[in-house]
Amino acid sequence: NLLVPALLLAVAFALLRSVAGSGGRSAAADQNEPGLGEFITRKYLSPPPAVVHRLKLLKGKGANFADSVRDTWTWVMPPQREQLGDGEWAACTLAGKTPITGSGCTRYSFRLNSARQTFGLGLGQALSLIGIDEANRVLKVHMIPATPRLMAGSFDLILPDEDIETKAQASRSLTASNAEEEGFGAMVQTMELGEQIAAKPGDERLTYDGYLPIDDVHCIASGLGIVPALGLLNELLPSRASSVETANLVWVNEDEGDFVNYVDMENVWYKFSKKLDVSCVLDNDTFGSELWENEAFIASVPDSYVEGMMIVVAGPENFQLNVAKELAAKDFPEGAIVCL
Repeated sequence: NLLVPALLLAVAFALLRSVAGSGGRSAAADQNEPGLGEFITRKYLSPPPAVVHRLKLLKGKGANFADSVRDTWTWVMPPQREQLGDGEWAACTLAGKTPITGSGCTRYSFRLNSARQTFGLGLGQALSLIGIDEANRVLKVHMIPATPRLMAGSFDLILPDEDIETKAQASRSLTASNAEEEGFGAMVQTMELGEQIAAKPGDERLTYDGYLPIDDVHCIASGLGIVPALGLLNELLPSRASSVETANLVWVNEDEGDFVNYVDMENVWYKFSKKLDVSCVLDNDTFGSELWENEAFIASVPDSYVEGMMIVVAGPENFQLNVAKELAAKDFPEGAIVCL
């Protein structure tokens, strides 16, 4: 029976990965937590008590180790999965709605026809989704799920709540990244559990045309752009095959309520605190030039390009254009800037 030796081998590999992944930049906790304190202060909260901080760091290391065990076990004993075709629409049944308190957003869970089915999305690849509203209008959206891209059987979307009559959203920072998405959130809001939409892998995925290898990743996100940013960091930072040594996440919003996935973001920081810096910034105009007069924001984003750097910009389309334009003016290579 090879099951027990295989399990022991998986745990051994995970231990090695956990130890290997503990390198990189020094943890804030080893220097009286200046990094965490700065990060929390920028957001609007007070630094947590030292004991709570230590417990969260321990929890983060435990989560990192558990992920390593799962990934290694998957490598040893690959699960049986049914790959859905790239060009084929798949029925997706609404299985759950979870309002995100105080954020003006809701998390929607969709179930596929089989627990083994997966879209097998590429890195940074979105889903193309389509549905029909009560007026029989066809609505489309391109969105990166809030669940792991290779997850089988189901996926989650985080959508801003909309006024059912006007289709207006509570915050422009939470607007989706393209105009096609207008009204899609309102349609999903009115769906009953058990009703369906259709989905297939989108055509676009992460494309990087800069210097290789990549060793430093900077994610600049606004609003729901935090979803693909966290997904990317969760894949790049723990991977043994990844050349990424350090990462920086800047999350800028116009309102405190726009920090929708704050808990998920905090969990990612505690998992990879020795490799990852995080800054949360408030600004009155994330779409305009005033953003580049915000001292906290300027201090958090790279001032000049260095070989091996990848810049990921995620969020509303106007925010992406604003950041990409400024980086281009600072002579950042176009191929090193990725928009999600």
